[in-house]
Amino acid sequence: MYFALGVWAIQADPFGLSSASDKALSDELSRIRAYLYPVPPAPITVVAIDYESIQGLHNDEQGWMQANDWPLAYADHGRILRDLMNPPATERPAAIFYDVFFERPRKLSGSMEPFGRLLHRSNLDPQMPSVYLAGGGSYMPMSGKA
Repeated sequence: MYFALGVWAIQADPFGLSSASDKALSDELSRIRAYLYPVPPAPITVVAIDYESIQGLHNDEQGWMQANDWPLAYADHGRILRDLMNPPATERPAAIFYDVFFERPRKLSGSMEPFGRLLHRSNLDPQMPSVYLAGGGSYMPMSGKA
């Protein structure tokens, strides 16, 4: 009877002791494994473009960015993507994930064609990094023209 009661206590976990001890053991084994076999972090660089950086790039002596606020012009998106694809360093990125959402083309932002040509060129040239765009979804699909 004591054996059956012990099996029930372990299997049914009525007081949470079994799951708590399993989690504690798993966490401790993960810590030991990470200490003994460290994995170098992935070489990921995040480029965040916020309001201050837009202002700085718009107001610099070269006038690098056309827009001085959101939404950015398509030429600005193209310039950002071009510079990310061709960094001055010797190593190019393996891939670029560009998180921008074009719900529909905007007339005030200029022509989207140069941005599209840049993306097309990145897909044709094996030396260029792959470019992945965020956007779309069932709740608000990306227009075909965008």
